[in-house]
Amino acid sequence: MNHHVTKLGLTVFERALILVIPTAIGGIVGWFLPVIVSGLKRIPILSSNDLIMLIDSFHSFSVSVIAMIIGIIAGFILSIIIFNESLNIFIDDTKIKLVIKEEETIISKNMVSAIFIEEKQLKLLDNEGKEIFSREIDIPTEKVKDAFLSHFYPWKNEDPYKSCFQLWRLNEEMVLGETIQSILYSRRLSLREKDEKKADQLKTDLNELGVIVKDRGEEQLIRRITRG
Repeated sequence: MNHHVTKLGLTVFERALILVIPTAIGGIVGWFLPVIVSGLKRIPILSSNDLIMLIDSFHSFSVSVIAMIIGIIAGFILSIIIFNESLNIFIDDTKIKLVIKEEETIISKNMVSAIFIEEKQLKLLDNEGKEIFSREIDIPTEKVKDAFLSHFYPWKNEDPYKSCFQLWRLNEEMVLGETIQSILYSRRLSLREKDEKKADQLKTDLNELGVIVKDRGEEQLIRRITRG
């Protein structure tokens, strides 16, 4: 058995860039704020703006120093948010550990029937075909594929149940049942309102009820899980 652990996530170089670039941009924009304000004052529609007039009333050097400090702090906070939102994956021959926002999810190898990337989403399916993990990933597909195959995980080039999905329609209540139909309808409204958080929550509810859903714009493609 290979005891080596393969890590997928931000590299040291990428972390350095994420830390340096936002803080540098924040500091530069802050330092040149008086110049930016001076330029904005020349635009007739903005020349009498209260905020612009207030900033312009202070000494330019003081504004530059204070704005630069604020910009650096804001850039640093943005970097921390990016770090916390990034997905880190640790793979060995027996399990997968997924870490997001300091929250760990551990999935045993024997629970996984398929791993694939679809529309930049890393997806893991269990032995019944249910999604046990789905998350956007920015790592190149080939790198992810090689990492899982090196530990003999069931990597797939596409969703093995791709042909089982069908377009959801309102008139399918007799097939799906009232509860599932109601959740799908609520989720369609969430998609139309661009409420991604609610749409994701409802997707999780559907998954627990045995319905896998994919989005195609505002349309939903669904697959029922067939339990043996």
